[in-house]
Amino acid sequence: MTLSRLKPHPIPDAALDADIAILGKKGRGKTFTAKGLVERLLHMQRRVLVLDPLSVWWGLKSGADGQSPGFPIPVFGGPHADIPLHDAAGPIIGELITSSGISAVLDMGQMRKAEQARLVADLLDYLFTHNRDPLWLVLEEADAFAPQQPMGELTRVLGEVDRIARRGRNFGFRLISITQRPAKLNKDVLTQLSTLIALGVTSPQDRDAVKAWVDGNADREQARKVYDSLARLPVGEGWIWAPDHDLLDRVKFPAIRTLDTSKTPKAGDARITAPVLASADLTKIARQIQSIQAAQDGKSKRPTERTAKPALVPVQTKPVPPPKEITAAAPSQCGVAILAARRDAGFSQVELAARLRTSQANVVRLEKGRSLPSTRTLQRIAKATGNKLVISFIRTA
Repeated sequence: MTLSRLKPHPIPDAALDADIAILGKKGRGKTFTAKGLVERLLHMQRRVLVLDPLSVWWGLKSGADGQSPGFPIPVFGGPHADIPLHDAAGPIIGELITSSGISAVLDMGQMRKAEQARLVADLLDYLFTHNRDPLWLVLEEADAFAPQQPMGELTRVLGEVDRIARRGRNFGFRLISITQRPAKLNKDVLTQLSTLIALGVTSPQDRDAVKAWVDGNADREQARKVYDSLARLPVGEGWIWAPDHDLLDRVKFPAIRTLDTSKTPKAGDARITAPVLASADLTKIARQIQSIQAAQDGKSKRPTERTAKPALVPVQTKPVPPPKEITAAAPSQCGVAILAARRDAGFSQVELAARLRTSQANVVRLEKGRSLPSTRTLQRIAKATGNKLVISFIRTA
């Protein structure tokens, strides 16, 4: 992504240098707001590590329109993985982040909760022990990592998050915690934040959690003003409260510059199925991972089941199958061929229309043979569906 000058943001740069919590019910723009902050940090060449159990942060790699690349940030795990992910990878990724200075997204959306917990606990433990340079740690669904009442493996995860929240600043950590359930986020973690961003919150318990933090940082009149408005805030609008910067303001957050993969799709929306993605230097990252894994394996006297997991190897580009042919013996058969090509590609009429930058009605007319497509249109359809257009002349009797 081109590092052009960013427009002024309602959250000052100075506030980014401390812990931030973004609170709000589902669909009010929490992740959207957080992505705006992460874009600024990446723009400023800051190190950012996103822990994503929802598979919504890979969109940082594409521009907002899906037609241009975003940030060349590697994605570990998930459906858009550059590098696969498993629950024993915490120390390896921790050393990679610590030694190489890269930013990364850990997409854990396809992992089980117990696997997520093991991965995150090991990762945060390693980072706390070894990291000494500024690192912004983004916790999507923070209450999943720091619950009010942890059970099982989550007890250790909470301990690591709490340790970073309490003592991590001395070692370079800044937390950005995102949650739709403030009441379920551990209070010891919530009270450590320096800046609060509160979007729409309707549950009385969650509003009380916000009010409790505000009560401890401002006078009662200001707290009541914020509390009374929380249930009525429109989508994308919220309160910024940064006491250290004498800031209390109700704002509309600006649009992000990368692909919004977290927004709730509306009826009739065309989904961007193949956005242009920026590429990280996976060859270099692969060499670093191999070196790290070899060093860590050498220190391990008795490999366990977890250390015996497969190495982290960048996903190889799948071989491209030979292009298929759209054939039609007569103009009237073009519609049948177009329909077959669309279905074979797994697209709906809306999705194909979006790729062709036309309307669904035009796709319907083409598939039903109501209009004769030009050669240029057929070429565009073939390209959009992964086919090859073949035009031939057959001698008549």
